Amino acid sequence: MQDEGIDNTEITPTSATPEGNTTEVAHRGASGGWQVGTTEGSGTGIQEPFVESVCVGSGSEWEPPLFEVEQVPHARKPAPPRWLSPSGATTFNQCSRRWRFKYVERLPDPAGEAALRGKFAHRVLELVMQLPPQNRTPGEAQAVARRCWPEFEADQEYQGLGLDESGGRRFRWKAWKAIEGLWQIEDPEQVEVRSTELDIQTELRGIPFRGVVDRLDNTDDGVVVVDYKSGRMPASGFGDPRLDQVLLYAAAVTETTGRMPVLAQLLYLGQGRIATRVNPMNLNGAVERLAATWKSVNTACDTDEFKPSPGPLCGWCPYVDHCPEGKVEVAERKARRRTARAINVAARTNEIEGGDELDAKSVDGVVAEDRSVPAMVG
Repeated sequence: MQDEGIDNTEITPTSATPEGNTTEVAHRGASGGWQVGTTEGSGTGIQEPFVESVCVGSGSEWEPPLFEVEQVPHARKPAPPRWLSPSGATTFNQCSRRWRFKYVERLPDPAGEAALRGKFAHRVLELVMQLPPQNRTPGEAQAVARRCWPEFEADQEYQGLGLDESGGRRFRWKAWKAIEGLWQIEDPEQVEVRSTELDIQTELRGIPFRGVVDRLDNTDDGVVVVDYKSGRMPASGFGDPRLDQVLLYAAAVTETTGRMPVLAQLLYLGQGRIATRVNPMNLNGAVERLAATWKSVNTACDTDEFKPSPGPLCGWCPYVDHCPEGKVEVAERKARRRTARAINVAARTNEIEGGDELDAKSVDGVVAEDRSVPAMVG
């Protein structure tokens, strides 16, 4: 449903508890619902949203593992993809080497826990928004989640996470919080749904484009493009590069129907929305950026040159063990973290007094450790 007063890009946050904080909450759906003592961040007192009543223990922060470097021979001749999707374009722009591993070498790219939680939430919301408006309640969403869960739990992707019982409960808890978060942003009973999970395949200025639109809504003013996001909403005052995704969907809808949508919006479940009015200028901008990426993809395929982009994301890349530059990046970051921990320990044990620096011997020892890790790579 379209909001009034949206001018260009609007960021509309809702009140939400930051992940990791402890807050007393209580939720009850229309069908009876369920009770919660504290949020997941506390690690205690959580009742299952759609399975059984249990408590979830707190987990520790994951640290990127250090793998051996493993080269992968180029077994396939690089060729441009049949379609360019927003996610494919984003992957190429982030790191063309990763794009090659995924789309040319076809190496496995297992979804992480956060991505699978988002996938489950999307599936439940898809089915809920297909219900008659009066049935789109949190209680009914809970029932839909219950029906979907056994099949999802048995899926190979979910099983590949290797979650224990506590991890599975935490997964379901976070997935439910994303699902339930839709009601914090809008009233689904008031939405006139035009379509859900619409697979669009078309050409945008000669670029073969494909995208799956989470939802198209009808409003008095026209069609609204909607995409759900289960990740963290960007801070207020900052633009969201992911608006290009919904603008490209809007361009594809315009191309296939002849009618330009009036609004494109990202719904950050449980947090708020980021919306922009659709106009020829921002549609042209999104398509031009897609065209630039498509040109770069074709150039990389012609030359078989896919340069890596080492950075923080290397630690979470599924192909880091095949990329020498990525391995060095991960090793150096681990060494820097180790150095920082050593300095903190030194400070706590009074090796730093009154703001003085570490003595030369201590510093030399830390630096030597820092340099030794990259030297072992390769």
